[in-house]
Amino acid sequence: MCHLLNRDYDEVADSMREKVPSTATISLEAFGGRAYRKAVLYTPDAQPRELALSPADGEMSLEVPSLWTWAVVRLADERSLGLQGGG
Repeated sequence: MCHLLNRDYDEVADSMREKVPSTATISLEAFGGRAYRKAVLYTPDAQPRELALSPADGEMSLEVPSLWTWAVVRLADERSLGLQGGG
């Protein structure tokens, strides 16, 4: 899991400024170097949505279509997707 937080608060309007679209870049080292194959975005105001992953140089980028206040991204690797053989 990865939590995304929008910190762009508009004091005059007393609300968050929506981020459309935005890119989240995550260090794979923060997740023990695991290679993820799937990412699903969960927000309080929309249905879950699969995101494209772009791995490069020990990082991965996620294209987030919209972010108001917060979101959670569920990351899945081969093991959690059941693609790895047991043994």
